[in-house]
Parts: sequence; structure tokens; C-alpha cells
Amino acid sequence: MYRIEFTEAARQGIIHLPPEIKQSVKEGLRFLHQDPHAGEPLKRELEGKRKFRIGRYRIIYQLEPVRKVILILAMGHRRNIYLQKK
Repeated sequence: MYRIEFTEAARQGIIHLPPEIKQSVKEGLRFLHQDPHAGEPLKRELEGKRKFRIGRYRIIYQLEPVRKVILILAMGHRRNIYLQKK
């Protein structure tokens, strides 16, 4: 089973989420913990990373199969999140 780790940017992203979204993010993280491939692969500049949708918000993450880690890179509104990760 994979474990979940967070970058500092992801930690900051969580802090700034509205409370009702934080609960949905927790549920999404539990889901990813059970199925790390649940998110969709990203393309172009973000190839190698995946996104998991939670309403209008996204969790951007990368799988590290050798270490069995789901590395959460960022969380935020879909309008801004891809610009942050380029």
C-alpha cells in the first residue's frame, strides 16, 4: 500500500481551503490512499503527474512506485492550480 506525503506547497494549499472543501479533500485523500491510480494523468508540461477532482478543486500529485509514495504536490481551485505547477 502507498503512503501519502505532502510538499510544503500542498500543506499551504490545504491551510487556505474553505472548511467545507477541507473535509472533501480528506475524503479524496482516503480514496487515493486506497487507489493511487484513481486520478487522471496530466499532459504536456505536467506529464508524469496526476489530478484528482473534488468539485471545482484539484489535488495534483505524483506517484513514486519505488518508494510506494503518493506525493501531493498542490491543492487548490482548478482556475489557479495548473498555473502554480508549471
